[in-house]
Amino acid sequence: MLPGLRALSKWTQVTPHKPTPKPPAKEFRLVKQETHFNTSDQVKRFLPDILGRALARCWIDRGFMTEFLQDPKGVLASYAVFLPENVTIEIETVAVPRHHAITKRGNPSIATAQNASQGNFETART
Repeated sequence: MLPGLRALSKWTQVTPHKPTPKPPAKEFRLVKQETHFNTSDQVKRFLPDILGRALARCWIDRGFMTEFLQDPKGVLASYAVFLPENVTIEIETVAVPRHHAITKRGNPSIATAQNASQGNFETART
């Protein structure tokens, strides 16, 4: 082999590519620390942001979305967000371009106009 070709073949040798290891995925958190809501004012003030983060996570994580749609309050608890017993969360998925979380305080089975006017039942849409 000619000396020039020998040098060229040295440059054109293919070495197998070793994939670079991916850094570990950052752990997903809804809140920085364990959060217990004790008053309706706390729920009104902080829960919409937390639900917004949860709904955003639904867009990129199908497993999270499946669990969140089935048991939103349970999923929040698994991510250290604890709501009062009288607060329920429903996820609206029909006839909307994206999911909405509806937070209710009180007993939904007795939700009447009178209860709502007395402050016994509230609805907030995120």
